[in-house]
Amino acid sequence: MLFTITHITKLGYSHEISESVMEVRAMPRIDERQVLRQFELTVSPNVKTSHHKDWLENTVHQFSVLSVHDEVEVRARSIVETRPVEWVLSQFGARLDGLIRDHRSWDFLQYHGPVVDDPALPALSKQLGLDDVRQVGQAIDIVLQHTRDVISYRKGATTSASTVGDVLQAGAGVCQDFAHLSLALLRRVGVPCRYVSGYLYKEVGAELETHAWVEAFVPGVGWIGLDPTHGVMVSEDYVTIAVGRSYADVPPNRGVYRGKADESIHVNVAMERIDERARLTPYSTAIERPHRQPQSGIPMAPLKFNLGLEQQRIHPNAVGVIVQQQRQQQQ
Repeated sequence: MLFTITHITKLGYSHEISESVMEVRAMPRIDERQVLRQFELTVSPNVKTSHHKDWLENTVHQFSVLSVHDEVEVRARSIVETRPVEWVLSQFGARLDGLIRDHRSWDFLQYHGPVVDDPALPALSKQLGLDDVRQVGQAIDIVLQHTRDVISYRKGATTSASTVGDVLQAGAGVCQDFAHLSLALLRRVGVPCRYVSGYLYKEVGAELETHAWVEAFVPGVGWIGLDPTHGVMVSEDYVTIAVGRSYADVPPNRGVYRGKADESIHVNVAMERIDERARLTPYSTAIERPHRQPQSGIPMAPLKFNLGLEQQRIHPNAVGVIVQQQRQQQQ
């Protein structure tokens, strides 16, 4: 599928501030499942941006606004082509006790940030039958199918600081929490796995927001995507922005500013699927956004939706540290 994605983040301040320094993860990755055809990032006030690759090959843009200002707008626009994938878990017969655990997988086997080694995990793992499985595919299937039996999806049940233990105690959470719990369970039985931040496309009429899911490493296959929130394997409807050990590695933006102002955040994303006739070949160069063809003479508007993304902005003059955060939510 071919998508255009426009992601706008507006940061407003109650009083003028200065020296706003920020980093942004908004550029989709390029891998065997998706190809980035075009990307553009603009910032207002108009400042120069630079970018680098972090240790996991996520693209990170950074910029500084040194003049006095009371608003910052970051606009990211992408054209992404995703490819269909077919993963059959029953065919992933590699034995858990035979997995190679070296420096390449070490980071994705450790507890990190909100993915903690909670005392409740051993009993939960036994209850789900994870302690009895011997193959990678079986472990992934249990986590994929039964995470929703452990916690239910409910906005507001957790906060951005919630750990796996907090989520288990609440018995509910959002997509980040489903991903973090799944990571904790898979790592406990020795399956290297990572957190994924991105977008999930749905047809007209559905509530669309940013999303989070999990990738597990299968010997001889590579990284495969599973969505524990919906209990399905990742398809071509998913667009990946960044991967990490947990959400703590891949916030959509993070920064600091100088001033005593309060900050407000508004995020808007429009995601549109382009007509199949506009699909690009693997060797096409970047092009301007193709026009969709109206059906029956009725104009087709792009899908627009608001999403909550956790934003981390530190007030440097506060007593201690004040972190103003808006929660990333899931469809």
